[in-house]
Amino acid sequence: LASKICNTPISSITLIDINRQWHKATVGLNAREADRRISFCAHAICQDDFMEINDTLNDERFSDNPLVSEDPSIRYYAGVPLVSKNGYKLGNLCVIDTIPRNLDDEQAFAPKVLAAQVMTLIELRLRNKQLTHLTATQNRIISIMAHDVRNPLTSLKTMIDLEKLEVI
Repeated sequence: LASKICNTPISSITLIDINRQWHKATVGLNAREADRRISFCAHAICQDDFMEINDTLNDERFSDNPLVSEDPSIRYYAGVPLVSKNGYKLGNLCVIDTIPRNLDDEQAFAPKVLAAQVMTLIELRLRNKQLTHLTATQNRIISIMAHDVRNPLTSLKTMIDLEKLEVI
């Protein structure tokens, strides 16, 4: 959707750790990960908002970057940090092109909206895992309690049945 709206051949949802960036989802990019030292996303994650590089050859941070001079020949980059509700920056949603460009206002707004949606989905998935774990724990506790309650009741029933047999 980001590539379609921004009219770029490449887009990515990228997660970043201390040494690398990992592409969780991509369009037009075969690499699954990259070294953080040459990563555009490592710069974008330090921003509080949208970062746009209209022509990488004119930006001293990236003009000699191997991702510019070699495959995938990045000439345009725009990225938005993926920020959790607790303020943790996990990665970026970005769009990339092999030619210099400028996004119009609507196109520049779209990655921000999509990044917020990605974070909502990540947080919902995390919450779902937590709820699944809590439900499994609750079910184990109920099973243990039911077993603990059943055993004394079974013993009492057996004793009552034996008493009835002795009376007869």
